[in-house]
Amino acid sequence: MLDMLRCRLAFIRCFVLLLFSTATIALAQDAAPAPTTVPAPATVPAATTAPAEPEPTIDFVEYAESTSSAVRNIEADLNTNETTRLIEDALPSLNTEITARSSETTKLLSPSPSLETLRTLERDWAEFRRQMAETSRQLSTRAGDLRRIGGQLTEMQDRSRQVIEVAQRVEAEPELLRRVESLGADIDRLRRRLDTRLDHVQQLQGRVTVLDVRASDTLTAVRDARESAVTRLLDRDSPPLWRSLQGQRAQQNLAEDGRNTFENQWFSTRAYVLRRLDRIVLHLVLIILIASSVVWVRKRYVGKLGDDPAVQRSLAIFAMPISTALVTTLPLIPWLYPQGPRLFLAMLFGALLIPAIVVLRQLVMRPLLPLLYAMVGFYIVDLAVSVTASLATLSRTIFFCEMVGGMIFLALFIRRAPRSKGFPQIDRTLRWRIVNRAVRIALPVMLISALANLMGYVSLSNLLGRAVLSSAYIAIILDAALRVTDALLLAIMQMRPVAAIRMVRRHGPVLRQRIVGLLSIGAAIWWFLLTLDALALREAFVRRVSAILSAEWGVGAVQLTLGGILAFIAAVAAAFVLSRLARFLLEEDVYPRVQLARGVPNAISTLLHYVILFLGFLIAVAALGYDMTKFTILAGAFGVGLGFGMQNIVNNFVSGLILLFERPIQVGDVIELDPATVGIVERIGIRASVIRLQTSAEVIVPNGLLIAGRVTNWTLSNRQRGFNIDVTIPAGVEPEKVLSVLKETARQHPRVSSLPAPQASVEMAGGGALKVVLSVWTDRYDEWLETRSELVMALHAALLEAGIQRA
Repeated sequence: MLDMLRCRLAFIRCFVLLLFSTATIALAQDAAPAPTTVPAPATVPAATTAPAEPEPTIDFVEYAESTSSAVRNIEADLNTNETTRLIEDALPSLNTEITARSSETTKLLSPSPSLETLRTLERDWAEFRRQMAETSRQLSTRAGDLRRIGGQLTEMQDRSRQVIEVAQRVEAEPELLRRVESLGADIDRLRRRLDTRLDHVQQLQGRVTVLDVRASDTLTAVRDARESAVTRLLDRDSPPLWRSLQGQRAQQNLAEDGRNTFENQWFSTRAYVLRRLDRIVLHLVLIILIASSVVWVRKRYVGKLGDDPAVQRSLAIFAMPISTALVTTLPLIPWLYPQGPRLFLAMLFGALLIPAIVVLRQLVMRPLLPLLYAMVGFYIVDLAVSVTASLATLSRTIFFCEMVGGMIFLALFIRRAPRSKGFPQIDRTLRWRIVNRAVRIALPVMLISALANLMGYVSLSNLLGRAVLSSAYIAIILDAALRVTDALLLAIMQMRPVAAIRMVRRHGPVLRQRIVGLLSIGAAIWWFLLTLDALALREAFVRRVSAILSAEWGVGAVQLTLGGILAFIAAVAAAFVLSRLARFLLEEDVYPRVQLARGVPNAISTLLHYVILFLGFLIAVAALGYDMTKFTILAGAFGVGLGFGMQNIVNNFVSGLILLFERPIQVGDVIELDPATVGIVERIGIRASVIRLQTSAEVIVPNGLLIAGRVTNWTLSNRQRGFNIDVTIPAGVEPEKVLSVLKETARQHPRVSSLPAPQASVEMAGGGALKVVLSVWTDRYDEWLETRSELVMALHAALLEAGIQRA
């Protein structure tokens, strides 16, 4: 009974403690502050199996600021559509140009176009494809950026909806709620703008793809036509010319085709001008700058260049600034106007033709002027042939007349040129020999071209005739460019800071001649390659030469190529030329301006020579195609051989380096190896040095002997040379008077140094006589023997004048 009572008391005690703990926890929860941003969790019914997750805590102010910044950035990015706008503005004119030129190209391919025309078309359409690829890449990049922004906006929309729901649930402040809802509306608006921009970009991509497909099809057709033209070059590809000109129907078709052709060319030219307005403006700016520079040079420098007729003829270009500027920009036309339509280029070159004649007639000698005027006429006819290229019959007729006229003119030129005024001046020049040979080659080629055109071999006729004319045009332009360059060099060498360069002042004509010579070699190579290109032989020539240069031959593991051998020789020769040029620049312009100790310039030049030759040899070995790892092994073996069998050579080489750096002996020093070997050091070489004796004989002395042997250097620290003159006087003569006469006479000699001053001393001689020793020094070491002889005679005369007899 007692145990049961105790159990009941314990149970009551535990129940009271449980009630007390529950009440304490409830009071603590009632005293805690309620949250401000997120509501308390809802009461979960007793039947719910899982408790609801609490709402996330959101800082609405921070969210509004970050989202506003993101919206502004995205809106600025969407407003930045300069690339898309430029592409959209350029597509209409580009579409018009491609459409017109595609139609024109189709007409050009229907007859038998020349290989030159086909190559030009191929370059133009390849450039169109490159432009389409670049435009497509820009649009793809823009589309990718827009899709990336779209992903950001999707995340921002989801987050915006979540934040608005939470703000409405917690009953946020009205102003804050309106701001959050406004941000959501801005995000939705940006999403709609983004979708519109992305659709627009995709539409542009589709339009570009259509143009690219059209350009690709046309390019394929042009390439097929070019390959076919090469294979059927010797086949008759058209009816004879007289048959093409027959019939009323042919004339009607010619008029209709001509109208359509000129319409297509006009449309393509107008679209091209609209698309390339920036290049036209750049061309005008270049012309103005060049003309202004020519005027400035003419006013300041041209009058100082002498009265040589050849120089004045070259400088005549400065009297025509506008024409010179127009002609100077001629080589830039392919870069300024790529893919230029035929009509546009014909109009452009026609506009530049007159200033070109004005300039070239000043540069060409009188007997060659008829040839220049004839080439201008040929060029005008070529422009007509180019414009009417799609009109097969008309183009053939004009080209046939051009070839016949060219034959007549060349025959008359060969006959009358030797009788023209001024011919004796150019009869023996290289320029006339080249022109004479070229004319005699061009005459039969034009005859073959005219006959081939007449018989229906149009491809062969175009190839030969256009190759001759193109080669002549290129030669004239390059010759004029070289003359203009020569004139510009003359003027530049008078300008500062170029005129202040000592090398230019002393060797200006030689430098100008060398520069023009190098440019002439480059121009000749360029002319040769362009002529091969006009004959459709450049690719075959390059392949053949490459095959010859890359053909391997050798013995065992050593494999060489002709190209590698030529590259080796060229690298070594270039190293010698570069070394010579570097030393020339140092000796002419650097050493005279820098105060260096005697011998240092020679040491620098010699060391630079060795370094350049060594680097050139390494480059030459690499160009030879030899494995440098094997060369390293060979160098190691060579070094071992040096240690055993070439000790003297290595000793002399290292001794030469010591002579260059330590400089105990320098070029120009007077040294004495033995009584029979006294001379001036002429050169310190890599193995031996050269000493010129007083007898003008040259002694080659190994460098090791100069370092290891005993050498007397009379001019190491200075260029003075001292010598003694002995005078014997009989007894009874006053020594003081003799000393005074000797020293005064020595001081008056112009080649005797004042520091140290001449010294005289008296010594006893046999028989009561006195010996007076006069010690003098001279700064002119090379003339010390002559100085000693003159001084002896002057002393003898002075003693006689003083009444002193010598013993």
